[in-house]
Amino acid sequence: MNITFITDEATQSPEEFIRLAGEYNIKSVELRSVWNKKVCEMDASDIKELKKILNDAGLGVCCIDSFVFKSEIGCDIQPELDKLRLAIENALYLGAPVIRIFTYLRRANPEIYRESILESLLKAGKVAENSGIKLAVENCRKTMVATGAELAEIFQKLESDVFSVLWDPANSLFCSLDPDPVNNGYFKIAHRVSHVHIKDPFVPENGDSEYVAVGRGNLDIKGQLRELNKRQYKGYISLETHWRPNRKMNLEEFDLPGGESFSKSGYEATKKDLETLFAIMKDVVK
Repeated sequence: MNITFITDEATQSPEEFIRLAGEYNIKSVELRSVWNKKVCEMDASDIKELKKILNDAGLGVCCIDSFVFKSEIGCDIQPELDKLRLAIENALYLGAPVIRIFTYLRRANPEIYRESILESLLKAGKVAENSGIKLAVENCRKTMVATGAELAEIFQKLESDVFSVLWDPANSLFCSLDPDPVNNGYFKIAHRVSHVHIKDPFVPENGDSEYVAVGRGNLDIKGQLRELNKRQYKGYISLETHWRPNRKMNLEEFDLPGGESFSKSGYEATKKDLETLFAIMKDVVK
């Protein structure tokens, strides 16, 4: 298992996230937005400049976060597939093996949309096949697939190796759809997981959920790392900080993360959480 972080949770500056990665001997990072631009949609000039900076620093890219299918179901699929094609081009150029995708914005009774979601994912798979890129479907609070159980239903019919799971246990917990995702949802999809996000939600009995520093919330992070280790998981565990010192983030920022305002004061929070996450990992992997 390898620990990394989503860079825009800390900063929009490559120089700054390269410095942070160096402090913790992190060799590969997850990219979502850089210079206030979505990496998955960057033009050739920006991608070329970013690659040079990363190469000069000896830093790789383990995953690119696209926003493909973080849209309304029933809309024209072609713009989503065009976004995916550009994301694949950029991922290949940067040497990233995984692209994160979604399953449309959540509606009431999401189970009735399963076949439509599957149809769209299969079309995305056709775009990605032969590229060598894995499409990692994330369980997301805002989308039709928010839990391990819902992922399992979709993956029963996604047999292609193009697809894998981006497992985020905190998303299931934050929205109260699975109060114990480590012991419930994870085991339903563990064999398809290629990438993992870690953040820590505090979910009170009364009141709104919020993200807090790693180790201070309700997610059994040690238990999740322990289960990944038992299964000899070889991928990345990527810190997605989602809290800021002296500032409570709102749901809109989580739903469409990225940009300078999102990253503001995130460096300190990310550094703190990396310290804690590495300590937990050391205790798990002995």
